[in-house]
Amino acid sequence: MLGPLRLRRGGDVVELSGVLRQTLMAVLLMHANEPVTAERLRHLLWGERPDPGAQGRLKVLVHRLRAVLDDPDRLSFGPAGYRLRVRTDELDAARFCALLDDAAAAAADECVPLLREALALWRGDPYQGIDLPDLAAEAQRLAERRLSGLERLFAAELSRGRHAEIIAELSDVAESQPLRERLHGLLMSALYRSGRQDEALAVYRRVRAVTVAELGLEPGQELRDLERDILSGKPFQAEPMERTVPEQLPYAAGDIVGRETELERLDALLATDRGAPRLAVVSGGGGVGKSSLVLSWAHRRPEGFPDGRLFLDLQGHGPGSPMPPAEGLGIFLRALGVEAGTIPASEAERAAMFRTRVAGKRMLIVLDDADSAEQVRPLLPGGAACAVVVTSRETLPGLAAREGAERIDLDVMGVDDATRLLRAVLGARCDAEPDATAQVVARCAGLPLALRIAAERLRGHPARPVRDLVSELADEAALLDSLDIGGDPAASLRAVFGASYRRLDPQAAQLFRLLGVHPGRDIDLFAATALAGKDSAHATLRLLDTLVRTSLLHETADHRYRLHDLLRLHATELAEQAEAPAARTSALARLLDYYLTLTVRAMDFIDPVERAPTGLPAPVAAPVIADYAGALDWLDRERPNLLRAAGRSADAGLGGYVTEFSTALAGYLDLGWHLDDARVLHSRALRIAAARGDDVARATAMRQLGLLALRTGRPAEAMADLAEALRLHEQAGDVQAQAASVGILGVAEGLRGAQTAVGRLTRSIELYRAAGRPELAYRPLTFLGYLLRGAGELDAATACLSEALALADEAGHELARAQAHRGLLALSVDQGRYREALTHGEQALAAARAGRIGYLEGRLLYRLGTLHRRLGDYAEALCLCVDALDVFRAGYHRNLQAMAHNGIGDAYRAAGDSEAAGHHHRAALDLAEPGSYQATRAQRCLTPSVAPPE
Repeated sequence: MLGPLRLRRGGDVVELSGVLRQTLMAVLLMHANEPVTAERLRHLLWGERPDPGAQGRLKVLVHRLRAVLDDPDRLSFGPAGYRLRVRTDELDAARFCALLDDAAAAAADECVPLLREALALWRGDPYQGIDLPDLAAEAQRLAERRLSGLERLFAAELSRGRHAEIIAELSDVAESQPLRERLHGLLMSALYRSGRQDEALAVYRRVRAVTVAELGLEPGQELRDLERDILSGKPFQAEPMERTVPEQLPYAAGDIVGRETELERLDALLATDRGAPRLAVVSGGGGVGKSSLVLSWAHRRPEGFPDGRLFLDLQGHGPGSPMPPAEGLGIFLRALGVEAGTIPASEAERAAMFRTRVAGKRMLIVLDDADSAEQVRPLLPGGAACAVVVTSRETLPGLAAREGAERIDLDVMGVDDATRLLRAVLGARCDAEPDATAQVVARCAGLPLALRIAAERLRGHPARPVRDLVSELADEAALLDSLDIGGDPAASLRAVFGASYRRLDPQAAQLFRLLGVHPGRDIDLFAATALAGKDSAHATLRLLDTLVRTSLLHETADHRYRLHDLLRLHATELAEQAEAPAARTSALARLLDYYLTLTVRAMDFIDPVERAPTGLPAPVAAPVIADYAGALDWLDRERPNLLRAAGRSADAGLGGYVTEFSTALAGYLDLGWHLDDARVLHSRALRIAAARGDDVARATAMRQLGLLALRTGRPAEAMADLAEALRLHEQAGDVQAQAASVGILGVAEGLRGAQTAVGRLTRSIELYRAAGRPELAYRPLTFLGYLLRGAGELDAATACLSEALALADEAGHELARAQAHRGLLALSVDQGRYREALTHGEQALAAARAGRIGYLEGRLLYRLGTLHRRLGDYAEALCLCVDALDVFRAGYHRNLQAMAHNGIGDAYRAAGDSEAAGHHHRAALDLAEPGSYQATRAQRCLTPSVAPPE
């Protein structure tokens, strides 16, 4: 192959006649030991559109080719095509490359004979006489390796002091390659070392004339430096051979704070013995501390790498272009003691030489700020003795998949570790101001670089308190300006984030900007699709994967995506700079439409929205919500986003969405006892509805605020809101809305002891039936049962609650079922049927748990506790009331926690432990709203002269 195609069989040259047979043989040899499809061979031999007879002619050619082989079975045919079996030592091109690789690993004296043996294999140009474009690239590759081999040969001869002996040979080669500067540089060196300075300078002048004339360029820096050295008479001295132990690790900023798990995983890398290079990729966003972690670890482990530690900044996210692997290999080879003049030109040869130089050595190689797996692969050693740690903002999944790299993903720090980092810089000032320190940690989002920049603003001013830093970081609009040490791009968050953002393709960059429009802390694929306005979830997923891979977005274990607060602020800034206001508003509107549509779908399974919005566009993609549990799961996950989205809509001039979300989420917020969220949302909806003159929306918001007042023990305030809501709904003629408002007003009046309560509740039942929603009559029926029980009308109460239970069972409504059983429990207690009461209580509790209605679960645990107390089972009563307290502590109203404390106090008092009882009644008094029933009850229990209430 290294000349005209020639075939040997035994010791004889076999004539291979015919252009087609030679071409077929050349193609098969170029792909030796690999299959080549018959279709590809037909195209190569007879063009892109071979005639129908080409298949037959190919078979004839193959048959004739087999006839000249020493073993016809060398050329086989299988499902993947034709394959020619050849050993490395049988193919001159393969033998040539193997000898070059051996020479790269050898010392100067040993490599010269290897190189001369390799070069002696050449008889002309590769594939000479065969005109085939597919062979041209391979021929060029081999020719380039030959020139690199010649350069290495002459460099090795120079290092052996044979400069005079090689001048004639080197002159011929250099003359044949007028633009190959390295050959001319070697010739200049040989002439100069032989005392022929004028001839050496003449070589330079000839080269310069050629490069200026043909390329319009001056010679390269290396050749110009050589000319300068010759002109100055600088002596050339042979450098002594010595063992080089490189120690290239840059400065590391002290011991790392936190990151214990990641450090343990790096330590485990040293202990790994898997017969392959030990490789880890530490990935994470800009400023998260990847380099600091790796360098701190590497500095602490010198004993693990007796042969040295190499470090290379690959400049993957710097201001310029990423470092080419060939350049990095050159840096490593020089660090390993390889003379610059003997370093080969091609990347592949440099990589082979590098692998040879580090083979068997226990070294650490740190590749910092990698851009891609393709940039890293040539820099990897071939043996298992070395350990390699790569840092990158990219996750480099290809290195994990192909090279088996251990992936270590860094996220922002937790609160404790972030506080430790701040304390490590600022010392006692953090201990003196723990609240201010916590606020700085929160404003810096746990990002190590942000924390260090913030701390640096104080470190030079020992007298300044931490609260001053809190004040500086308080303005969100200027936060990124504050986290910037001027004049140093590496200490500017905006610059650090921008380096990652600028590498995104346009679509991924736009999605990143739009994530700054999203008001929530996290987002799922479907909401992101709506936000971006994409035609499919698949298109959005591709962009999200890009953002995750570049560490601009974090994917959580449940397949949601989040930006930390500082990245979100950067995304918002970019959106304001690059997206027109109308485009940002449109993106937000698409998101709001999606969230509102899914909310209504979910509420259909929980508590159907009484006045669902119309005209909402169907989402391009959405999760499947198929039952009650799925609906509640979705609402629980998205609740923070839904509430923030509603708030953002008002700020963006889309206030109509606030009233829609207020209506749609009302049942869910009440069900989950999310009272603070409900107060904010419904109050905002009331203000917007009033400003817009929307009396129906205003009435709905007032009703929800009235219900909220009831839940928090303020029935008088509730009645005023509910009465106004009922008036507005009657004025609008909305029958179902009237049913809801009059029913809740009846509940409020019942709690106040008003005689009109029964009539209100009866009217609510009639209105639900008139509106075609008889199943919703369980609401007034249940409380009517409670009222009738209080009035001593036990049979009528039983009938109401039994009807409510039947409606609940028919509709599969867990809340209604739990409330009805709860009422029947109370009726059973009134009539002394305690075992029956326990059965109703257990069924009510099961329904509350099935419906995941936490506040009702807590109430029923408390109710069952009081029942067991009456039955004399004080231990069980105490356990149930403690369980109720645990439920209420999970985020429910303080009045409910006070109720549980009172129940625990009653159980202790009944068991004769007045001290423990007093402790819990005092806790109830501290928690309960002043003037509420639970506050009054606790006060009475703590007053010895007053009998405690039952």
